[in-house]
Amino acid sequence: MTYINDFDEFYNRAETLYRSDPSRTRYSFKFRHVDSKIVLKVTNDRQTLVYHTDKENDLKRIDTLNNLFFQLTTSQ
Repeated sequence: MTYINDFDEFYNRAETLYRSDPSRTRYSFKFRHVDSKIVLKVTNDRQTLVYHTDKENDLKRIDTLNNLFFQLTTSQ
């Protein structure tokens, strides 16, 4: 499991991971109430990328990641 602290690096590596194996790659998003953190995880069962944030200004950036995965999973 690879923890990434920089959102731009996480975004690029998550896109690369998805494009390398789109049928097996999954993306999850959860909010942890106990410590008020958002946890993003992208995995293909061989490699796992994790990003944690508690910054409110990262929400717009997370929205761009969601849009990327929606676009990639629905396009041919």
